Amino acid sequence: MDLQKQQEDLQKEGNSLLSKWKLLEELSKYGKVTVVGSMALGLMTWRDIDIEVQGDISKDDYFEIARYIFNQHKLNDIRLADYRKDYNPGHQKGLYINVRAWANETDKWKLDVWFILPGESKLDEYYRKTKEKLNIEKINAILFIKNAVCQNPKYRKVYSSVDIYKAVLDEGVTNLDQFKEYLAKIGKEL
Repeated sequence: MDLQKQQEDLQKEGNSLLSKWKLLEELSKYGKVTVVGSMALGLMTWRDIDIEVQGDISKDDYFEIARYIFNQHKLNDIRLADYRKDYNPGHQKGLYINVRAWANETDKWKLDVWFILPGESKLDEYYRKTKEKLNIEKINAILFIKNAVCQNPKYRKVYSSVDIYKAVLDEGVTNLDQFKEYLAKIGKEL
């Protein structure tokens, strides 16, 4: 499988979904909108879009956005969560909307939308540094490892894409066996 082509196809499909729903335009009414995650880095191996909205959003606006998303074509489910007070180390503080939408008859998109206060994002510097480290060999290694593990039940629960990025970009990992060794070194397992 050509993982670069798969990544490009997922980017196109994801951008098409965002465009059809006019989601970025709608979200921009409530703050500064940034697509983050693997879509922003060009490292997609599955249908997943992460969006961050920096703005001081009211509860009414939050539920209005949820209503807007709920009314979109091919929506499968939507979940809402408030992480503003109960800080979970695996999440940032903010309001959260998780969406599943049908891409076709068998595949779904996962969209995560975070609403955070202005200045609360820690991602700008992270993405700048990550992009500086990327080259074709590292991109291919990341895509290979992500593609190999993204269906594993432990993915996103025990380890995440960030672990893969750190392993490849900071530790020189190039294959799945080395990634398993890296995870063991940091107290996680595949």
